Amino acid sequence: MNRRATFWLGAASAADYLAQMLLPALLVRTLAPEEFGGYRILWMTAQTAALVLSLNMALNLIYLAPRHPLERRGALLGNTLTYLVLVGSLAGLFATPLLRLLAGPHVQQLFPPWAVPIFVCAWMASLPFDHIGLIAGQPRSQARLAMVQTLLRVTLLGGAAWFTKSLNGIVIGMITLAAARLCLVVWFARSSRAFGSLRLDARLASTQVRYGIGFGLGASLFALRGQADAWVAASLFDPAGVATISIALAIVPIISVIRQTFTSATVSEVARLFAAGELQAALQVNRRANLATALVVFPLIGAFVAVAPDAISLVYTPAYLNAAWPARFYAIAYAVCVLEMSTVVQALGDGRFVMRSGVVLLVGGSAAAYLGASHAGLPGIALGSLAAMWLGSAWNIAHVAARCNTAWASIQAWREMVWLGGLTAIAATVTGFGLSHIAVGSALARVVCGSASFAALYIGMAALWRTTRTLYTNPWLRRSAYAPPLAGSHP
Repeated sequence: MNRRATFWLGAASAADYLAQMLLPALLVRTLAPEEFGGYRILWMTAQTAALVLSLNMALNLIYLAPRHPLERRGALLGNTLTYLVLVGSLAGLFATPLLRLLAGPHVQQLFPPWAVPIFVCAWMASLPFDHIGLIAGQPRSQARLAMVQTLLRVTLLGGAAWFTKSLNGIVIGMITLAAARLCLVVWFARSSRAFGSLRLDARLASTQVRYGIGFGLGASLFALRGQADAWVAASLFDPAGVATISIALAIVPIISVIRQTFTSATVSEVARLFAAGELQAALQVNRRANLATALVVFPLIGAFVAVAPDAISLVYTPAYLNAAWPARFYAIAYAVCVLEMSTVVQALGDGRFVMRSGVVLLVGGSAAAYLGASHAGLPGIALGSLAAMWLGSAWNIAHVAARCNTAWASIQAWREMVWLGGLTAIAATVTGFGLSHIAVGSALARVVCGSASFAALYIGMAALWRTTRTLYTNPWLRRSAYAPPLAGSHP
């Protein structure tokens, strides 16, 4: 992929993430907390149905389409759309009773009776929209389509919120957005000349389903873990509790974008080195990428932890101030991204381990969140997730160390990570303590003062120690002093 296409895809992703963050800031000002919780539950229902039932059929077309001639690609897409419409219809029929079981009968009163089944079906049918340009081998077209979706999302949902100030109006906007996505998929397939005519092919369909079961379930298990906390909140608390957890998770997309940026920059090199048998070099690339991620993620998380109550009051209104502690715990939980090993696990081809760990972490993480909620309320959900995510990361590292016959001490740049984590913790603690004892006016003023204080403390301490000074002046860690050879041999 050329640099221009990469730039536009990145810009489209950034715009979509920005829209996803700004829309809730508008919705919380037009909906009551219970209604905003209902909005989040409707999204969760459709997304969970897609994760469980779609088998990643749309995403898998990126890998399947190049293996077939042009005249058969229309059948691949036709099979996928037909499958998604069928399972979406079934999911829509069963979504309402399952929603009543998981979240209680009072949730149904938030929506019209037709809203859940229609939206679930329409959203699942539109899933190919997220990949149709990449399936056609046209990344710039995918970027343009993503920009169109962002514009539609802001216009339809934001406009509905502004003019109707009701959940029913927003639900209609959501259904319209899903329908527009499906129409754009069909339009693009007919106009791009990258597909033959849309049709069905039973033989191809069986291949697609087998491929989806093999690779789709593992990805679905991992993604479902991100949905589990909100469902725990829905089962134990009212919709306002779901809204609170959703606000607490607002920091996650920012962390994910940063992590994905470094992963995208190195994943091809890791895969190439593994394919060439250069195991130690591949592990070194992963280690350097993780440390470079920590240089950005740790101070970002530290600043957020310090100013979380004021930041949430500023962006989402003081009505959601009780999301501050769960948000802090989630920020610390997702800091585990600096120990990313999934690219190495995938390069090793350990599909069974991915499936096994996915099941264990989904069940164990959900149980930990449930126990945490039972004993500590909404913050307990985040604490349970924090424990599950860090234990899961340790399991990944142990697996890679065993498979690669490499010492734990060499898998990550532990000493440098501890330095950065310590600086972050000190600066965040001092800043948070100061904000709690100094009366500053508005939430905006407190966020600005707190962020400036954290930055001054962090930069000042980082400049004092040679270790952190060297890391920030040489972030890709090319110097041998910070990239020693890894011990171990080929498996």
